Amino acid sequence: MAVKAIIFAHQKVLKRRYKPVAIWLNVRSIYLADKERMPRTQDLLKAFIKEVA
Repeated sequence: MAVKAIIFAHQKVLKRRYKPVAIWLNVRSIYLADKERMPRTQDLLKAFIKEVA
């Protein structure tokens, strides 16, 4: 679910050209984004930050 939320937010930000950008993560999302879990989530977060920074 965290992956879907990141992808959705990334697409919306790129489309609307918002800056600055903040992603609000709940406790579950932080757990899923942990480096020890789901490497794809970490990659998505890094890509998102790189494009909007």
